Amino acid sequence: MSGNVGNPLSDGEKWFLVGATNRWAMFDLLRNTRTIFGGTLSVVLTPVKRVSAIALLGLAATSVAVTVEVAGVVAYSKTVNLIRRDVRKWSEYLRRGFRTKESLALFDLPPYSNATITVAISNAFGNTECGSCVVGMAEYLGGVRYSAESDVLNFSKVKRDDDGNSELQPKPNIPKANLIVETDKSLIERLRQIRRDLDAKPVVWSGLDDSDHEYFEALLILGIYKRFAINLEKTITVTTLELEEV
Repeated sequence: MSGNVGNPLSDGEKWFLVGATNRWAMFDLLRNTRTIFGGTLSVVLTPVKRVSAIALLGLAATSVAVTVEVAGVVAYSKTVNLIRRDVRKWSEYLRRGFRTKESLALFDLPPYSNATITVAISNAFGNTECGSCVVGMAEYLGGVRYSAESDVLNFSKVKRDDDGNSELQPKPNIPKANLIVETDKSLIERLRQIRRDLDAKPVVWSGLDDSDHEYFEALLILGIYKRFAINLEKTITVTTLELEEV
């Protein structure tokens, strides 16, 4: 094959970016793209740095298995059942169906420098889907107060004519979270460094480290901080975080 087809990275006349292919959609950090597979979705990761955490978001799955191997030896293995049933009384137990968790985060991966991480995502109810797969080193910012808020940016439109009749145009919303975090004052310089490092950089923010907690998914954001204010109190630092999903 001959001829000049141009460089897709620099030739804006012959090439333009459409988006990630299905294979790579789960790694592009955008909430509106996902990898879809008609069976068990398995990926093998070989991070170039040590990692201690993995987050999976936008899931349509019933179970996730994560294995960490070092030099062919299994150093970590965990399988998580994502099926849940939210019931409060017997009548709901008899009538209400099952649902699956859409997010999972594990913070106890062994941080080996030459680890191989295998992630197997399965769905017994249909196609397996994963919106984002993120690995990295977990950073402790402090404990979240119970006054945390789960919010959204709403882009839906409601129009009314002169008679008051409404025209509704629903649009996807963007998740947000507002957190107040308490940290020992000895970590103030670390907090300031993290704030500099994460300026306009999307990461996974988790208000809780227990995936089974009722508030876990509401406080799990893959996105950026809009506000990172550190209040220097006498014995602790109190950080106000306003987070927004990308």
